[in-house]
Amino acid sequence: MEGVPRPPVRVVAPLLAGALLLCVLGIRGHVRRLEVERRASTVASAIAGRRVKVDCPGPIRRRMFYEITEGRVRFSADGVPDPETNLSGDACAGLRRVLDKGSALNLECLYWNCSKADTRAAMGLIVLTHESVHMRGVIDEGLTECEAEKRVEATALALGFTSQTAQSVAHWARTDYAELLPEQYRLCADSNAA
Repeated sequence: MEGVPRPPVRVVAPLLAGALLLCVLGIRGHVRRLEVERRASTVASAIAGRRVKVDCPGPIRRRMFYEITEGRVRFSADGVPDPETNLSGDACAGLRRVLDKGSALNLECLYWNCSKADTRAAMGLIVLTHESVHMRGVIDEGLTECEAEKRVEATALALGFTSQTAQSVAHWARTDYAELLPEQYRLCADSNAA
């Protein structure tokens, strides 16, 4: 193989640097996703009253599959919930923002109009709480949402929000967010309006 010329370093070096960058970004994304799952699992376990797991989609599932729900818990034929929930990419992105910003994230804008990222953060908290209530054993969507509305403030506090911001999320869950939900979720939304 003496006669085969080697590619010049100026061609190989950028390719190696690009491959290394992709690896580093991939590992960083994976670590960040695991942190969201770990912190969310801790909060979900407290709500469910048992050890449960929260699963966020990886980059392939997040980009290649269309999600029609924000979260899912499977139940057995006997009505026993799995100890795991799968959250949507949007819900997990919202939780990531919650963890990144913590008490610095002020969601009082929910009373008026928030950015898409801030709205997604509030939605992520509500979805996490809702699916955690399912893992407690509540199957009915209306009852689950009703209990989640009562617990979302504690979820927000557990993930580092200030009391005022947690109250803003709870208020939004009972009002504007509740109005966006399908009919079977609106047990409390209808009583909140009365």
